[in-house]
Amino acid sequence: ADFDGRSYFYVANTGGEAATLDLRASKGLLGTGSVTVDTTAGAAIQVMKADKQEAVFSTGDAEGTLDMTVGPGAFEVKNTGYLVLGDRQKGTFRLTLDGAVSGRETPLLVKGTYPRGFVVGRQSGNAEVVLRNGRLGGVSNVSKQGVIVAETTGADACVTGRVVVAGGEVYASSVMVGGTWSGIGFGVSTQKTDPSAVRGELKLVDGLVQVSNKSPLGFGVGNATGVGLQTGGTVDVTQSAGAAVLGYGSGTGEYVLSNGTFATGRPLYVGGCRKADVQEAYYEGVSHAGDGAATGRLFARGGKLAATNELGIVVGADGRGRLEIGPDGNVTAKALVVSNNVEGVLAFELGARKAGTLKADKLVIAPGAKLEIDARALAADSRGTIHLADCGAVEGSFASSDVTILSPIGQEKRFAHAMILTERSGKKGLWLMLQPRGLIMVIR
Repeated sequence: ADFDGRSYFYVANTGGEAATLDLRASKGLLGTGSVTVDTTAGAAIQVMKADKQEAVFSTGDAEGTLDMTVGPGAFEVKNTGYLVLGDRQKGTFRLTLDGAVSGRETPLLVKGTYPRGFVVGRQSGNAEVVLRNGRLGGVSNVSKQGVIVAETTGADACVTGRVVVAGGEVYASSVMVGGTWSGIGFGVSTQKTDPSAVRGELKLVDGLVQVSNKSPLGFGVGNATGVGLQTGGTVDVTQSAGAAVLGYGSGTGEYVLSNGTFATGRPLYVGGCRKADVQEAYYEGVSHAGDGAATGRLFARGGKLAATNELGIVVGADGRGRLEIGPDGNVTAKALVVSNNVEGVLAFELGARKAGTLKADKLVIAPGAKLEIDARALAADSRGTIHLADCGAVEGSFASSDVTILSPIGQEKRFAHAMILTERSGKKGLWLMLQPRGLIMVIR
């Protein structure tokens, strides 16, 4: 490997004997090039840092790429230090794990000590972790920071952090709160930055993303952007007292569920929430008094989204929120609240003959909330009534001026007198009814 002369390490196992790196006083690994940690015969990396100190892996001032590959074995963070992967760098740091970066108990953490947190991309440059097996994250009883992907500590930040989960898990469980974000956060900023300058990304192909105890899950926290793309695997927020949030403070959070499962036992906020909703101590950065600056978008295009908490899914609680359900989407919730504190939108993208599945014990529609239906793919010979949602109860209604329907080309007349129903044959829900006469929009 080609390094810049500052402190670094290289661990190899070509001789077949176990090798251990014990990182205590050294700053970390700095420079560019390629590092392979061959752990097939029991090699291990042990990051040993004192309280609040950091171990940093970074390209530094070099504009190239530092590629680090760790095979099956132990990559352990001990004591209560921070592990920062890609810090204030000009280049790109990339870590591929077939083993585990861990702070959890045996077998991933031998002596039961706890890390204070993991950061993937801080302040500048690009950082990426590809997880094929093992765990990124862990359990902490002292943590004020969980797993943060793209973080800023200054106003001049320009950083992108990315985690690709093709197996294994990203995990955070904190029994204490406070600091920056004590759960899992994709895009977290405590500075007055442009949200687009701090971007955290999750690509979940297989495996697990899980928070428990008091840890929240956030995309776009403070003044940052967080994006999730799930094509498989599971997101689990059922064991945590912390909420799941897309867009918080002045942040922008976007999530696309194409396959797999997203399950939460706590409220899922799409487009902001109050500090108290996510538990005030979880975020102690930029003052957040409910200014409505958050933006959240959730696209359920496939897979299964389940929200079992009594509050269920809240769209637009403290910002602009949008929940869009595609023809293969499947959303179930105890409650679905379409708010209008700033803007709340419930949207459906129809297939050739049907809408996706939406089931809610209760649908709450705030005055001014919006309904959008994209019916451009609907077949000309489809049924005249399209079932949009099953609801045990419906509170409120969508005003005709707040409903937008995009009709297929050539079917404009069929849609000219479309109706939205919230009750049909004694059942509650949402239906799109196409008929040749009647009011332009009727809400019952």
